[in-house]
Amino acid sequence: MLTGEILSSIGNLTLLNRLYLWFNDFYGEIPQSLGNCRQLIELKLSNNNMSGSIPEEVLSLSTISIIFRLAHNQLSRSLPSQVGSLANLVELDLSYNKLTGPIPSSISKCLQLERLSLAVNSFHGEIPPALGTLRGLRELDVSHNDFSSKIPRFLVQLTDLNYLNLSLNKLEGEVPKQGVFLNASAVSVFENSNLCGGIAELNLPSCKSNTSKPFPTKKVIVIAAVAAILSGFILCFCLFIIWYRRKTSKENLSPTELPFEHRFSRVSYKELFRATDGFSETNVIGKGRYGTVYKGTT
Repeated sequence: MLTGEILSSIGNLTLLNRLYLWFNDFYGEIPQSLGNCRQLIELKLSNNNMSGSIPEEVLSLSTISIIFRLAHNQLSRSLPSQVGSLANLVELDLSYNKLTGPIPSSISKCLQLERLSLAVNSFHGEIPPALGTLRGLRELDVSHNDFSSKIPRFLVQLTDLNYLNLSLNKLEGEVPKQGVFLNASAVSVFENSNLCGGIAELNLPSCKSNTSKPFPTKKVIVIAAVAAILSGFILCFCLFIIWYRRKTSKENLSPTELPFEHRFSRVSYKELFRATDGFSETNVIGKGRYGTVYKGTT
């Protein structure tokens, strides 16, 4: 097993077309000078302790067309957009590193890519539509990252895809039932807690029906509130009009329109006794079957 740093002088091997340094104990950064090896068609540096970022100069080697394998290292930072220079590459393996950021859209230029593994990194964002242009893709592994949003529909249209691993991400929504998703042995989606649907063999919960009554929108709530306030105001106004009219009609009643018991003044027995001189016979004005009528002076 070899150990130590990869010397920058390796860039002097300009006629080098294959470099296999995998399963060693190399550490440090991948030398930028490796970008001088412009006849390189295959690069394997996996299973070492390489750190730092992936040099743009190395990714710009468009001659690499067979394998570009940097898996099982300590590489970090984002994947440079120069990955799009690998237009003739068949296999790209960057798994088991510490790469982060979104997958660059330039990967759509890698039209010959058949195997792509970005597993066990810290890539995030959506699984990019750029992968939908890779019609020859047979294997895609983006498991154990921080990808979110829904499973993109273009994965259904990749007819050559026979292995797809989306596990251990933050994907959500319904799993398709077309294309590669019809083969449970070819698809892995576990540990995405918000996924639902899919074929029965995936053992996912059923998706909630879209026919359920939708929650009222903010606009509907505002309209309902305004309508309720206006209705309340109109009701109060009508009650006030009714009260006011009744009050006015009572004040305008003539004595003859008053109820019988309110047409005459109330007089006490004492006042009657005094006004008739003690119910004197001289003040009698008539007698009847039911009593005597007196005149009185108040």
